[in-house]
Amino acid sequence: MGGGFSGSGSLSPFNATIRVPDSGEEIAVFPFPATQFDGDITVDIDHDLDLSCVECLSQLAILAATNKSVAVLVTAQPYLKLDALPTAHLNIQKTLHMNGYNIDEFLNNPDTYNITSVDIFNEPVNGFNFNATISVQNPTPFTVTMGHVTFNLSMAGESLGYMDIPNLMLGQPTSSNVVLGQIDTVTIDVQGNSCDYNGLEIPYFAAAIKAIRASTTIDLTQFASSLF
Repeated sequence: MGGGFSGSGSLSPFNATIRVPDSGEEIAVFPFPATQFDGDITVDIDHDLDLSCVECLSQLAILAATNKSVAVLVTAQPYLKLDALPTAHLNIQKTLHMNGYNIDEFLNNPDTYNITSVDIFNEPVNGFNFNATISVQNPTPFTVTMGHVTFNLSMAGESLGYMDIPNLMLGQPTSSNVVLGQIDTVTIDVQGNSCDYNGLEIPYFAAAIKAIRASTTIDLTQFASSLF
């Protein structure tokens, strides 16, 4: 923490309030201890937060999951004693900007996560037909234990299966997580569209191609196993 001044002194204990930047709505309050300083200082705070607005934190979490950056407003009114100067009553309003996830960019950037191992099961085990381990970067300043997380897998609105992370941990700077999943077979419809030779449609061949309507089933586990 830098105060922008030189000298030694002290800060009184105070409550710092975390707020939503736009509305100023209170998210939580954490106590800041009395502090002696001589220039810049670092203070480690270990304290459970009582949330004042769960919905506010939920919206903040959504922003952190879908944007490259997120901000919170911290307000406080401590007393500052600097050398022989009179005690000053501060009015702190500090907007803190933090890195977040832009999930589309994150998933399409090969440097943000790494699949370190994959096991494909011939027969499902407890409802899963693959087991993988992934290493994930955490761009945020937080270490978060999220618990049991599930995802649905789909393509063009058609279900491909599901993914289960028993204990998702976002550590610093990376963390390793076990992923269980079920990949289904998918049905692909094939519809003939056109036939030409050097840009010129051949009517009888085109008629035959356009008459083709078929479906095929692809086992995605067989495809996935060929990638690893």
